Amino acid sequence: METIFVEMASYRDIECCATIADLLAKAVHPERIFIGLCLQYRWPQDRYHFKRPLYHPQVRCRAFDAGKSLGVGWARSEAQRLWQGEDYILSID
Repeated sequence: METIFVEMASYRDIECCATIADLLAKAVHPERIFIGLCLQYRWPQDRYHFKRPLYHPQVRCRAFDAGKSLGVGWARSEAQRLWQGEDYILSID
């Protein structure tokens, strides 16, 4: 069974959880999809935007204070660290 790793760099994106939920809901084989998320947020301003499905068993997350972000290249690198050998990689941000 081939798997897909979706690498996501998210900077205070209030649609992040909806994107993940939509991805898993529309997949023909959602059990084959794994998500590596670099979540950059501001606390407490963003606390209501980042709930489910961040706690889904197929979502791996590294969370950082947005004020300490080092840019999109860094965020992609952090998301990539969550790869666990899936067959294919899709990078989005």
